[in-house]
Amino acid sequence: MSGILREFAKRGYKLPSAIHQGPDFVLDRSIHSEEAIRFSTEILKMPAHLVKILKEGYKPKLSRLVPRYFENNNKSALDNAGFVRQKIDEWLQAGFAEEIPAAAYCNNPLSVAQKYDPVQDKIKLRPVLDLSRHFNDCVEDQPVQLDDLSRTEFMLEPNDFIIVFDLKNQFCHVRLHPEVKKYFGFSFADDSGRIRFYQFRVMIYGFKTAVAVVTKLLAPVKAYLHKLGVRNSIYVDDGKTCGRTAAETYWKQVLVLTVVQLGGWSVQWEKTDFSPVQKLCHQGVIIDTVNMRYSAVEEKVILLQGLLKIVIANAEAGRVEQAKVLALVLGKTISFLRSHGPIVQVLSRAAQHQLGQAVFHRGWETTILLHSGCIAEFRLLFDALTQFNGQFIPHAGGGAAVELEKIRQFCDLVRYSTVELPNLFVSDASDTAAFVYRADGTFQCVTEFSFDEEQRTCGSGLRELLAVRLMLQNEPDYFRRLAGQKVYWQTDSQNCFGFLIRGSRKPHIQAVVREIKLLEKSFDILLIPVWTPRSHERIVIAVLGSKFSLSTDEWSVARPALWAMLYRIEMFPSVDAFATQYNCICPCFFSRSFDSLSAGTNFFLQPLNVSDVYFCCPPVSLIIPVFRRMQNSPGVKFVLIVPDWPAQCFWPVLFPTGGPAAGEFRVKKFRAPFFFANRAESRVFTAHPTFDLLVIFRK
Repeated sequence: MSGILREFAKRGYKLPSAIHQGPDFVLDRSIHSEEAIRFSTEILKMPAHLVKILKEGYKPKLSRLVPRYFENNNKSALDNAGFVRQKIDEWLQAGFAEEIPAAAYCNNPLSVAQKYDPVQDKIKLRPVLDLSRHFNDCVEDQPVQLDDLSRTEFMLEPNDFIIVFDLKNQFCHVRLHPEVKKYFGFSFADDSGRIRFYQFRVMIYGFKTAVAVVTKLLAPVKAYLHKLGVRNSIYVDDGKTCGRTAAETYWKQVLVLTVVQLGGWSVQWEKTDFSPVQKLCHQGVIIDTVNMRYSAVEEKVILLQGLLKIVIANAEAGRVEQAKVLALVLGKTISFLRSHGPIVQVLSRAAQHQLGQAVFHRGWETTILLHSGCIAEFRLLFDALTQFNGQFIPHAGGGAAVELEKIRQFCDLVRYSTVELPNLFVSDASDTAAFVYRADGTFQCVTEFSFDEEQRTCGSGLRELLAVRLMLQNEPDYFRRLAGQKVYWQTDSQNCFGFLIRGSRKPHIQAVVREIKLLEKSFDILLIPVWTPRSHERIVIAVLGSKFSLSTDEWSVARPALWAMLYRIEMFPSVDAFATQYNCICPCFFSRSFDSLSAGTNFFLQPLNVSDVYFCCPPVSLIIPVFRRMQNSPGVKFVLIVPDWPAQCFWPVLFPTGGPAAGEFRVKKFRAPFFFANRAESRVFTAHPTFDLLVIFRK
């Protein structure tokens, strides 16, 4: 790291003189300054269209002409007038806004967003320019992929050290093009009551493409760091740096913050540290790399339990609830998905449905009297917030085994084998009866149920769900003996699987789901459904929880370019690791789900032979797991195709030192004339790529 910093100094860049949170480590410059632009072009190799933003300011693409517009401020801004006036003074002093003699072409209302911080026990206010009423509708959407936890969790290794940092006034870093400042106008009364007019010179909270713009401007920063082997991510303004040791992580953080500041970005030092830890709060969730768990901050759990207690008490007393208040409670509930798993979806489904119906028919100003089903679910949810706090972080390979991996391995045995398994129940429901048995070879708990006339008229998914409930109800002593254990439930009904994972918006189905969850709690068991098609006993095309949906990032390379590349590197695969009978390049292939011609299902479960050459063109989300499996399979020959995307999270894992491990893998670059998606709805690549591909191989 010190060599890189010396190289910066040699090229004439001003560096921080001390490593601490203080003025000596602050580089006071803008991303639009000449020095920052020179660093972005010379060192970061920023593409021309982004450099143009740095030089000229950001000009959004308009979908239509923008009409003149004037609207008064929202009530939240008027109620916090003193705070708003203080922020306007700060904006003027910082150069973020400028006063103008008359109303701008678009005079937008100001709002003040309130957010309660349970850790500090105070309400934080944030001023927002409400562009949703007018200007945002005239701006083209700009899709972007963010470095949220689901995209960056595979970067984490067990026992990693982590440091976080925060970027200050993130959107305000980006100067607006002079031609578009008129669309960012606003007005407010001063202390004497006189209306004064302003317009922003920079992007501000409330502009719909702001997140996309700063994310794309920071992509070259991440790409540069990834090429140096730094495991780093930036989610809007929240950054995270990982390392195997405390010392390594410390110096990588020094490098990250140096590069960030040389690019003109300001650091929020109050939320930035140089002390590597193995447990910290990031993106609202506690990350524990020793136990590889996500968990919720205790204060947030207590806050939501307090809100639930109020809502339950009001409903039991027959008092109505404001729709916006219920939406707030449900929003906070779903925010616990990462730390608590799908239980928060299941136990809030009835309230979500009742809220949706009320708002659709009567609008957001309506009130709602929660029915008994919502009350029962909220009572269960209150307890679940403590009981289910702590979900395992998926880990692609290496390190200590974690419970989530054990669950997945067991599910894989259910899907892809016919062996006898403990704690596995299999059920099937016909029009008139249901049959359930324990598939451990002992055939204990073999039970048959006959449906009554009303149950026979139910849909097939509900009948499958009734089979689960009936089994739990009829064998209470048996399931109590399984206390503290996981019970796996194999079903051929996708609807039943979905009900057990997410609940149902239909009250009569949700009532059955709620009864099953109550039985689970009384027996102290965790019920894990596994879906398999009726055509094959142990095959599943979905993964555990909400991730059982099929991937939409599967893709293939144009065949002529592929054959030319394989000929060039003199590698001729004998096994296609990710394929179907319709797109395989080898007669022998592994499929994701059941395929009558495949040699096996799920590449990660197949034994690898040193006599074969494996062709791996995986979904982007699986690049890290595939690469790690090959790392841990010495002597196995393979060809791995990945996009040349240094800004993506897989890059520092594949190239931890800026290039492949010496003497182990080789890398070649090539360009494909076009791609085609394996699924029609895939939006990963455009048909004709504008980037190169990398082939990583071992002979």
